[in-house]
Parts: sequence; C-alpha cells; structure tokens
Amino acid sequence: MSTSNATSTPDVAHRPDVIQQDERYSRLAATRALGGDAMGRWLAAKIALAGSGLVGGAFAIEAHRVGSALRVYDPETAGRENLGTQQAVAPGELKVNTLLAHAEAIEPGRMQVAAVDVRHVGVGELREVDLLVDATDDPTLCFPLTLLSNGLGLPMLRLGVDGTGTREYGRVACSHGGGGYACAACTWDQASLGRATVRTPCPGQVQGERAPTIAGRAIGLTVVGVGLLQAQRLLGGNDTDAVLGREILIDLDGYQLVPLELTRSEACLSRHERWELEETGIDAREGTVAELFDLATTRLGTPDVELDCWFHPLLLECWCPCGHQQQATGTRWAATPACAVCGGHTHWTTTASLPGFNALQAQALGIHERTWASLGLPERGALITAYADRRAPLRLLLS
Repeated sequence: MSTSNATSTPDVAHRPDVIQQDERYSRLAATRALGGDAMGRWLAAKIALAGSGLVGGAFAIEAHRVGSALRVYDPETAGRENLGTQQAVAPGELKVNTLLAHAEAIEPGRMQVAAVDVRHVGVGELREVDLLVDATDDPTLCFPLTLLSNGLGLPMLRLGVDGTGTREYGRVACSHGGGGYACAACTWDQASLGRATVRTPCPGQVQGERAPTIAGRAIGLTVVGVGLLQAQRLLGGNDTDAVLGREILIDLDGYQLVPLELTRSEACLSRHERWELEETGIDAREGTVAELFDLATTRLGTPDVELDCWFHPLLLECWCPCGHQQQATGTRWAATPACAVCGGHTHWTTTASLPGFNALQAQALGIHERTWASLGLPERGALITAYADRRAPLRLLLS
C-alpha cells in the first residue's frame, strides 16, 4: 500500500479478561452498544475510512479513541480554511499525516493512513477490513464504493452533511447490498448515475476543483456521533438490526432524528454482485501485461481475452501547459512523460481513455511488456477482470 508515515496495525485478539484489566475500555465495555462480548469484537475489527475532512477526520479520531483499528485514505492537503471546521489538520500538510500524529498520541499502532484516493487502493487490501466508511462528500465515489461493498460483501456506512451552508442537515446510512440488504445505488436510475459520475477531477488533476463542503462542526460532530454509535452496534454485534439497511436523517434545524428503512431493489444498477476473487501470484511491480494475458488465456481456455483494470481505465494522451499534446499510455495515477517540446511536466488527458483492452491493443500501445505498477495500478491487491465470450469473467488479484 502506498503510505504516508504509515504504521502497522498489530494483530490483536482482545479477550474479555484483557478488556477488564485495561481501564481504558472498562466503561465502554459496560455500555449497551459494547457490552458483553461486543467490546472484544469491536477491538478486533478493522475499518477502512475514505475521507478525513470535516466528518471523516472527527470520525477517525473518535473511533480511534475508543479502540478501533482504522485505515484512512485521503489525498488532500489542508488549508487555513480547514482550521475552523476540521479535526487534526495543519495548513500545507497532508490531512492524513496530521491525523496520524494525533492518533499516535492517543494510542500508537492502531491507525494506518495513506495519502491516496480510495479508488487507487488495492481491492486485495480492502477485502481485509470489516467495514467500509465513506466520508468523502464526493458523489462520484458513491457508485465505485457501492460496487466495492457489494463485491467484497462489506457493509458500508455513509456519513454526510448537507454541505451547502444553508441547512444543518446530515445523514448516516448503512447499506449492505452484498449481504442481502439495500445498497447505496438501489434508488438510482441511469440518469442519476450519469449525473453522479461527471463530478471530476480526481485529486491531482488540473481541470478545476469540486465545490468545498460548507458546514460547521455542530452538524459534523452530530453526524460523527450517530455514525460512531452505528459502527459500534454493527461491529460489536449488539443491535445490528438497528443499523443494517437503515438511514438516519439528522435535522438540527428542527432538532430531529428521523430513522428510515432502505428498500432493496432487485433491479438495482449495481446488481448486488458478489465477487469471486482469484489470486494470481503476479507482483504488480514486476509482473507484465503479457504475463497476465498468458495466465487469463490459460484459465479461460481462449486467447480472445480482454482485460479491464478496476476503475483504472487506460489514458492515451497527455498535455503540457506549453500547448503541446502527445501520446502516452497509463492510468491517471501513473507518472506522465516529460513534454517532448519544452521538457516540462505533463498532465493526463482524461477524455481519451480505454476501459478494457486485448492483447493486440496492448502490443499496439507498447505496454505488452510493461509492469502493472508502471501503468499506475496499486502495488498491493490490484483487481483486473478478464473477459471472454460465453465465459464467466475472472477477477484476478495482483500481489
């Protein structure tokens, strides 16, 4: 995993007798949410958190304070405008770095961080967690994270605020399409999917920025409090029926909490598909595109194979501020070549892309002998799907 000042999460098996001896958790273990054996299950569980801003940063610190093991993903750098609303930030510093420093002061070794968009985290890494939390305030991530939640059979907690600055509204929703409940996309149609997927760019791109979240700490901390309770109920095993397939609307304008039940749609665009993942033994840093084509050809029994990198379409062109455009191949997380005219730094053109490709296309693009890491795929647990006519797709994990 690409980390920034990351620490290892220790393998712990917290037994009830250990909890009783540690006064740190003694009062928590007496609460309804974490009573009985629930505290041990909570401490042994792992949470993947996308986003460390107004909601995500506070959730991370509060969950960490009560013993959660977290992996936090956020590529953003803090600015002075974040100081009034966000937890554990320092202007000019990566948000996850400052967050980790605060967490280490509370209890070392229980948080990992990575300054990366959650879509660039290897699926093989995310399948090791027990709960996915989306606190990104980015609707373009909803569908990818929903597919991930469904595919890995992970419950997903979505924490959000209104963000317009005009209302003190928030929500906490727990979807689990892969577990028989509604997923976050169950109410979507093709039009809503299209609207959600145009909110770009990804972090690091130059094509403008999405609007900031305009909300105060009052609504943010209320959402965090409700979200933390729901996470404890779910992972601790007490009151799970109050969490799964539920949404809590938080209205601080009218001082109300409104619980809703999410309706599962069997016609959902996500299809609630669970993934069957296959290990390849191929290292993303050393294994080549040709090597994976050979493996897929053998397993599918045909050379007519197309490979699709999960949410990592191949980009085919880059541009330079000097005005020059040139051909290049890689995903948006790959390094771009220097400008052939001025030698300056180039940027990927995101409008020219190739979602999937076959062996002939790989050879024509000159990537047949390139490694997957050089194309910008995650170095740990990248997911690549192999397709062939009249055969079930193979979902292959790189090491």
